[in-house]
Amino acid sequence: MRRWPAYPFARIRAKAKGAQARLHARRAAPARWLGMALGLAALAGPARAIDLLPFDYVPAPAGTTALLGYYLYGDRGRFDSSGFGKVPNSGVETHIAAARLTHWNEIAGVPVAAQLILPWGDFRNGRIGGAALNEPTGFFDPTLTLAFWPLSQPEERRWIAVANYLSFPLGEYHPGDPLNTGENRWKNDLQVGFIQGLPGGFTLDLAADLIVYGDNDRAGTGRQTLTQKPSFEAYAWLAYNLDPGTWGAIGWAGAFGGRQELAGAPNGLKTEFQQVRAAFGAFVRPDLQVVASFGHDYHVEGGFGQDVAIQLRILKIF
Repeated sequence: MRRWPAYPFARIRAKAKGAQARLHARRAAPARWLGMALGLAALAGPARAIDLLPFDYVPAPAGTTALLGYYLYGDRGRFDSSGFGKVPNSGVETHIAAARLTHWNEIAGVPVAAQLILPWGDFRNGRIGGAALNEPTGFFDPTLTLAFWPLSQPEERRWIAVANYLSFPLGEYHPGDPLNTGENRWKNDLQVGFIQGLPGGFTLDLAADLIVYGDNDRAGTGRQTLTQKPSFEAYAWLAYNLDPGTWGAIGWAGAFGGRQELAGAPNGLKTEFQQVRAAFGAFVRPDLQVVASFGHDYHVEGGFGQDVAIQLRILKIF
């Protein structure tokens, strides 16, 4: 009796198993992406909302108080999972309004400042892999900021500032929801900024951040713990003074690190993006300034990428 070689049948069985696996993967993808979405609790916070703008670290005279109002719009039309790649049919829109109260003073001749940031907003049209996400509305975590200037040389147009941004877990948070305005965890952002005036009316702004994250013990299904490694951010602006109260600027921002784990396993999310941006600011009155900035993420890994980022700011000095 003729014996057929075993390998053709082995190949047929392997192909059949491969086809079944691919069919199962296609059927399971929406559930997998929805499960991934349950780890988004820390992605929703406004860590990138109120970014550094040109001249932010030029201290005002001691005794000055300012109230700043923000509107921030983000059109995030891309989602990338670290280790899984780009997820099609994904995106979310964010609309955030924020009030920021700042007071400057001096201690032993050193400029200091204290700030309180109160954001409120919502998420719209959220989806990952075609699976719809919830659309929360409410307060984000408030942030308290303390800053000082170890170097302040106005005559040289040179400043170095150190600021600490502490976010409190007081925003609205609903366990089990993929998106939340609050993060249900503490977060601390230590930032160092440098400003140097250049010849020809130009000014260079540089800043670097180290962000440390607390644990969210009600993440995912509501009974899981989300942890996140520290992340690092950097900013650069080159501004040109059109006149003493008006400027235009181009800039870059990037974030690195911040890998997340849900219940001890990587969830495909981290804090990594690179963005190009432009901004314009003008004092319409001696005590009133308006600023607009526009940005686009040209690289993102482990989260939503912003196709359009708009920040509008009004500053009123008292």
